[in-house]
Amino acid sequence: MSEKIKVATVTAPCRLHISLIDMHGQFSNRVDGGVGIALDSPRAALNARTRKSAEIEVVVLVPPDGEGDELRGAIEKTITAVMVRLNLKGLIEIQVTRSLEPHTGLGSKTAHLLAAARAVTLLYGLNFSATELANLVGRGGTSGIGTAAFANGGFVLDCGHSFAAKGGSFRASSYSREMPPAPMVFQQRLPRWPILLATPKGLAIHGAIEQAFFEEVCPVPLQDVQKVSHAALMMLIPGVIEADIDAFCRGLNVIRECRWKSFEIASQAPVVRDVLELWREFGLLGTGMSSWGSSVFALDPRLADHEWTHRIVKTTQELMNQHDSGTVGITYAADAGHTHTVNYE
Repeated sequence: MSEKIKVATVTAPCRLHISLIDMHGQFSNRVDGGVGIALDSPRAALNARTRKSAEIEVVVLVPPDGEGDELRGAIEKTITAVMVRLNLKGLIEIQVTRSLEPHTGLGSKTAHLLAAARAVTLLYGLNFSATELANLVGRGGTSGIGTAAFANGGFVLDCGHSFAAKGGSFRASSYSREMPPAPMVFQQRLPRWPILLATPKGLAIHGAIEQAFFEEVCPVPLQDVQKVSHAALMMLIPGVIEADIDAFCRGLNVIRECRWKSFEIASQAPVVRDVLELWREFGLLGTGMSSWGSSVFALDPRLADHEWTHRIVKTTQELMNQHDSGTVGITYAADAGHTHTVNYE
């Protein structure tokens, strides 16, 4: 009788990264800090199988699209390093069944690498926390939002890192692989508010380009850091706790206008700003851009009105179609983090 093959399946939410909080550093002696929301959709999904082998071999199968090679390479390199570090042997086959578009501000790399690490470690009977997985795959060194979203979903705020531990410098995640994800300050389910999410075909800001932008804009003025902190503490968090969408949206708008986020938006393609302006004309209550974009989002209680929302979605799609297209639709915050199962075939 042939040997049964163990299969681990993992799905992971993407996330909105509303903003980093403190990119000044000197006053607090801390840096980074983040605030964001795990999204129920879109999601990443993959499965992993293992076969006995005296060596380490990782094979990754990805959906046939233009971004597949980058995703395949990242997973193969990272999971091979994880197996070496944990002294695991075997042939691993990872099949990505649902992928997130990379470099659009939705935390694609973190979601895929954490999902792959979770699947592979489950195959070997290992049960790491999300933070331990993030340390293994080198994610979360600037923001802990993606790791926390993977763990438990919801609305998340973290308190960043010691400025001294980061060498007194401002660094993107890809330049902070030695840092652990930041400690969580607040994490709670978001009320069932509809979230309008659009991803125009904008600029892919990552790697060396992203780091150059960090160096250009930082340190941001202390008064902007204080405004973002105040908006997070006195608008966003109370908005979540008390289900006060007006307060939450006021906080989003304050943060969007402060130096760090306004610089991110200004660095994106014009179509991103065009979509935000279109939504302003529709009177949407609160808007923002996730991370460096190109994904933008809006909240408004009127988005529960399907007819009104259909007009906004249609007009937004028409606008993006003039700029190499994009996607737009309604999603919701994820009430929980990733899911996983282990079976045999």
